Amino acid sequence: MRNSDYCNSSKLAQITKDFRQRYFRTAEPVSSARFLRHCADYIGAVCTEAELRERGEVLDVDAFIRLCRNNSAVVLCFDIVEYALGTSLPEEVVEHPIFREMYWAATDMVCWANDVYSWSMEQAKDIGGNNIVTFLMKHRNMSLQSACDYVGLYCEALVKRYLSAKDRLPSWGSSRLDMDVARYAEACGHWMKGNLDWSFETPRYFGPTRSEVKRTRLATLRRSPSHPNDFDPETSCDSD
Repeated sequence: MRNSDYCNSSKLAQITKDFRQRYFRTAEPVSSARFLRHCADYIGAVCTEAELRERGEVLDVDAFIRLCRNNSAVVLCFDIVEYALGTSLPEEVVEHPIFREMYWAATDMVCWANDVYSWSMEQAKDIGGNNIVTFLMKHRNMSLQSACDYVGLYCEALVKRYLSAKDRLPSWGSSRLDMDVARYAEACGHWMKGNLDWSFETPRYFGPTRSEVKRTRLATLRRSPSHPNDFDPETSCDSD
């Protein structure tokens, strides 16, 4: 992404090079610099997650939240919102305390809700360590259901925090910039809802029963190959 001349034969490098060419045709300098910085943060966080998985280590809550914000790629997706809207928000806007409150509430809502939906699949693949549900069970001594209930309540609080901050965003002295910020904030809300909808439109998390899971809010757990007796395959968890 940083070096237009870099190339190797891997499919990933070719995909990235093609994306880079199209992205920089219209991306603005301020927003693209922020996107590149967040790309580096994302790659670093993914590497850290892999190291933690190798060691079987589960982070404390503060460290987990910091890592989750980066390795979830939600920050990158929010950067693409700017690109899609044809905007480039100044640093003084994105660093404003109220904007940050809105931004992180939306980011955390996507991350935490996704952790509930993805937990069964992740633990079945033995990659469930970097998940808020796992963290709550390990560090707060919660059952699976009580951990999911806790996340549900926290997500409700995050939605309220997002809406409150969105309503309190200041004027920036320019009607055009005010409109750009309002459109961006609204798009963050669409992302929060859209990720929930996507989770039931794809078979990634709930397989062929996803419509039934959405209707009943009950998900049957998958077995982990390393811990086949940890959960009864017929056990269900309320995913509301």
